[in-house]
Amino acid sequence: MDEFTDAELAACVIQGDQSAFNSLLSRYLPMIYYCSKKYYAPGLMRGDMNQAGCIGLFIACKRYNPAKGMAFSGFAKMHIKHYIINAVKAALRKKQQILNQSVSLDETPFCDQERTSRYELIPHFTPSAEEIFMNKARNNELFDLIKTHLTHLERAAVLGLLDGLVYKEIADLHGVGNKSIDNALKRAKGKLRSALYNNA
Repeated sequence: MDEFTDAELAACVIQGDQSAFNSLLSRYLPMIYYCSKKYYAPGLMRGDMNQAGCIGLFIACKRYNPAKGMAFSGFAKMHIKHYIINAVKAALRKKQQILNQSVSLDETPFCDQERTSRYELIPHFTPSAEEIFMNKARNNELFDLIKTHLTHLERAAVLGLLDGLVYKEIADLHGVGNKSIDNALKRAKGKLRSALYNNA
């Protein structure tokens, strides 16, 4: 799908074309990696932030309206950074008992409405090299299972939950009811539990 523009691929993604999203993702992975490198929070691995960026790209596809005159690249970057920052904030909420410092290293705002939310989080402690390796391995294994074993809605529900979204937010993003998200998560948990057991 190399001949398609980003906006055209986004339109295909809305129609449920997984190959279109894969093509778009290959184009935007460098941007996702670049954005995720700017932030850190205790307990949040680089892979977690990259996953949040992927979610942001997917949401950008769902929300993009070319009639508004904004280039898809700028729209996508806004959402990628927004979801990465949200993932960082969610990690911080889980680690409120740990003293953290915040230092701004990103001088380029991702949208006019949130100019004050640019920051990089420096942890009070540094995990060991072994902890980093083991956490990364577990995260990569889980993400691979999510990609290969779950349906589109199940995958979206799980990734949304990992991103700190509540059921209603996930449901609204995908145009379904809360019950559909609840059922998708139950199915996903069963599939992932079975896959992890079989891979053990």
